[in-house]
Amino acid sequence: SISDPSASPLVKRVSARQTVDSCWIVASAFFRDEASRCRAWSMAVLVLVTMFGFSLLHLWFLQTFRDLQNALHDGQKDEDARDRFYSSLKQIIFVSISLTPVYAFRDALKGSLSLEWRRYLTNTLLTKYIDESQAYYRLKLQGSDLDNPDQRIAQDTGQFTHAVLEFTVTVLQAVIVILTQSGMLISISWELFLFVVGYSLFMNLVTFGVFGGRLTSTQRAVL
Repeated sequence: SISDPSASPLVKRVSARQTVDSCWIVASAFFRDEASRCRAWSMAVLVLVTMFGFSLLHLWFLQTFRDLQNALHDGQKDEDARDRFYSSLKQIIFVSISLTPVYAFRDALKGSLSLEWRRYLTNTLLTKYIDESQAYYRLKLQGSDLDNPDQRIAQDTGQFTHAVLEFTVTVLQAVIVILTQSGMLISISWELFLFVVGYSLFMNLVTFGVFGGRLTSTQRAVL
């Protein structure tokens, strides 16, 4: 086996566009194949619905917690503050209890989708590896330095589906949270909303622009 893949003459540098295109070809097959697309899209839609449900419950929690703080602050000046405080407290307890099963159900669906995706890709890649195209024999005849390609297919497929699904869910969840909570922030202060957006964009640019490339290079060198 090769401890340093960059030392192999077979390894070539690829652009980010080529990487994205290759990932799209491999990843989209599960959602385009007639034998699996119905199951794939059904599970994906369920994951998306639970993400929206989790975001709405979280938004409700923030609004209720704001009401609780306002009632606590106005306790000495407003006679109805006591009732509003206990009402908000009951709602917070209810929302907190509701968030747990929704969060668990979302992760369960995400795990099931990842397993189904992995099963499909593993079967597809292994079938193409030993089918009439004779990829197995051609690799041997070319003197490829790859060891245990079938084992690599089984392991790397799991890592690929987990990484792609985790990244997609994280990004979509963040977008949904931003969209649902922006309205509440705008209702408080438009200037505060603009400041938060500008600060977030600036910090992300600094993080990825200054440290992202160096950290990625260090990770590749270590691994």
